[in-house]
Amino acid sequence: MLLYLSFLFTFFFTGIICLIFDLFIIKGKKFKNKFISRNELIYQYKTIFPTILFNAFVVLPIVVNFSEYYYITETAYETFSIYNCIIPFLFASLSLDFFFYICHFLLHNKLIYKWSHKKHHEFKYPVGMEALYLHWFDLCFGNIFPLYLPIFLFNSHLYTIIIWNIFIVSSTVLNAHSSFRDNNHLNHHIFFNVNYGTGLYMDTLLGTTKNN
Repeated sequence: MLLYLSFLFTFFFTGIICLIFDLFIIKGKKFKNKFISRNELIYQYKTIFPTILFNAFVVLPIVVNFSEYYYITETAYETFSIYNCIIPFLFASLSLDFFFYICHFLLHNKLIYKWSHKKHHEFKYPVGMEALYLHWFDLCFGNIFPLYLPIFLFNSHLYTIIIWNIFIVSSTVLNAHSSFRDNNHLNHHIFFNVNYGTGLYMDTLLGTTKNN
């Protein structure tokens, strides 16, 4: 339950920050050759909210609590230390790009894309909360699986997993999907067939990088 609650709190805390900036401070989004008005953003938020709420309160509690119950080993409850936090964290950071790239690339296969990942690409310029605007299969296979697999493989301490959880969810909302600035994942939404990974090494190795 701790994993799910940390995921939920982090997502809505960072997502609401993005919403406040989008609708009440910046009141729109300006890109190089594109301006999205406040009214367009309101429509975008209204469109994505039902799916976000379904994923947050139906899909996530099932999948994340299942993962916590079955895959967190006894080592997760041993004495917490900087060592058993930093080493797994570094390992997971390096591994995440590999697992996320593969899963994300597969979701762009024509047979899978039409009924799952297409939903996430509905808006070319996403808002922070669109990190959870996903078909349930996309959420499970393309996000939860590559998110938790690296940190679980290392038999990490529970606190390390929670810190990892908070870090990745915050980064996904505030950096990858907020569209506050040009970044690799925004380019993925705009150009579609580039930047499948997190930006560490997989896109560079496989020639799918699109820089600003």
